Amino acid sequence: MKNSKRILAVMCILSIMALNAPLGNAACLQYGKVAYVAVTYLNPTSAYAYIYVAQQTAFPSYYTYYYTGNPSVIQAALSAQAGNLRVGINGNAEACATTGLTRPGGTITNIYVYSIY
Repeated sequence: MKNSKRILAVMCILSIMALNAPLGNAACLQYGKVAYVAVTYLNPTSAYAYIYVAQQTAFPSYYTYYYTGNPSVIQAALSAQAGNLRVGINGNAEACATTGLTRPGGTITNIYVYSIY
């Protein structure tokens, strides 16, 4: 009985650590909906995009934009936009900007697409 309680305690601690791990390198994390994706085609195997995330309010007062050259991230953002799904995006900016209509979030390090919120 003692061992099973210890195992359960260790499993709980590890699961909490695993849930927090993706946010460890995030300096600018924003949640909302993908409002706009600007993709620039370079050649058949290369493109880059700026992804604009709106706050999840009736009338967003600003948009945070992120850069990526990763085709999988671009596709995830386009899918989230098409499905009107909520996203969370981590950017490598030192901190999220606090002023302006469009605010830079840096290069995307992680994107989370939520089907339920």
